Amino acid sequence: MTNNINSGAGPNIIDDYLSNQGALYDHILLKGVVSPGLCRLSGHDLNAEFDVRKGPGLRGASTNLKSIPPIEFTATFTLVREDFGPWAQFEILLQSTIGNPVNALPVFHPDLASRSIIMERP
Repeated sequence: MTNNINSGAGPNIIDDYLSNQGALYDHILLKGVVSPGLCRLSGHDLNAEFDVRKGPGLRGASTNLKSIPPIEFTATFTLVREDFGPWAQFEILLQSTIGNPVNALPVFHPDLASRSIIMERP
């Protein structure tokens, strides 16, 4: 498995990732780089807020979307011996997100697809 997908920008990176990875849910793609080891995500639930209004004398209610707060998540990596070399480079990429302002990077994982994401320093 290659850890860097250099097929261009935009959707092509994700297409390559999807076609080259046997286990889609085992890795995260961060700025075109496939994470080493095993990656498990947690805490990425969508908590949209709705304004629910019951009409007087009516059955049911109407709903209006009030807000979708930014989605935060935790990525837990499990590494075995052969993952430590690639991890050193991947960790540099992770550290590049820390700063003021935060340096956001493009990310892809099937569980995170089409969601807004905030990456925070633990």
